[in-house]
Amino acid sequence: MSKLTSFCTFALLLFTSPLISQVVINPAVMTADDKNCELKKIEVTDKYTEISCEYTYRSEGSNVTINKEMYLLNDKGDKRYAFVKAENIPVHPEKYYSKAAGEKLAFKLYFQKVDAGTPWVDIIERAGRPNYFNFYHVSLLKSRQPVQDVLAGTTIIIDSVTRQDVRLVSKVPDLLTEQEVKQVGKAFVNSWNNHNFKDLPSYATEDVTWVGGHGSISQGRDNMLRNYQSMHRAVMNTTAITEETMTVRFIAPTVAILNLSYKLGPYYAFDGVDHGNNKRENSREVRTMTIVKQNNKWLLTAMQVTLVLPEVAETKPATGTPYVSID
Repeated sequence: MSKLTSFCTFALLLFTSPLISQVVINPAVMTADDKNCELKKIEVTDKYTEISCEYTYRSEGSNVTINKEMYLLNDKGDKRYAFVKAENIPVHPEKYYSKAAGEKLAFKLYFQKVDAGTPWVDIIERAGRPNYFNFYHVSLLKSRQPVQDVLAGTTIIIDSVTRQDVRLVSKVPDLLTEQEVKQVGKAFVNSWNNHNFKDLPSYATEDVTWVGGHGSISQGRDNMLRNYQSMHRAVMNTTAITEETMTVRFIAPTVAILNLSYKLGPYYAFDGVDHGNNKRENSREVRTMTIVKQNNKWLLTAMQVTLVLPEVAETKPATGTPYVSID
């Protein structure tokens, strides 16, 4: 057989054979919301992105399930890869209950195939919410140890094999990014002070969740819009938020926690009408917001209200009470 014939045969086999999968054993994870689940392997095939996991039950009778709405988010935050199917783990509303503490469940999740050249992804079930299968900045390159060091504002990871290949993975977000996150908090304040939340869809995710000051839990942007519009037609129709502090902490490149401290008031409790003894003023609250980057835009996805009691406030309210009947 001639050299030319041999080369052509080799080329034909090369380009007609199935593509070799991209496999990462024990991929690096910058941070995770579920500490009971470990990512064992990620494999990008010609059809799927396959993620092998191991879940450890902490107690007998505890349960686990997967929401089919989960997805992968690329490193730029502008493209999602949908969940396709799961192996050996039930999909909500089905659940699997453990038989003993320490029991391990090995399972696999299938997503749409990520684009070639994607260095890392976020695995999102419910972004920013504890005990959900959320894993941020998951490497699609090599097997690496978890984040080891933080030096001069730069996060680095160290190769678990050679222990010499040090690669920059994420810089602390710059001031511009922090300001973009703060704009979400300021948009909420503007909606409140204008007593009109019609612009809520421009800064909140469709599945946004919020916890009221008294523990009520609600979900969905449409529900939130109805709730706040109704509230501002009555009891809160004269209130104003006066910002005291606004701080941002990034827990992943596309997830931030914003704490907004403010004064609220005055207002007339219960129905917004002055009955002579129902005026509330100078109350203080903190709103903790989870803000995620989706399609290159920062959006509110979870919020909780904390009522600040006089004994823990830096300056006690002059009159009235910090007890605020709002959601």
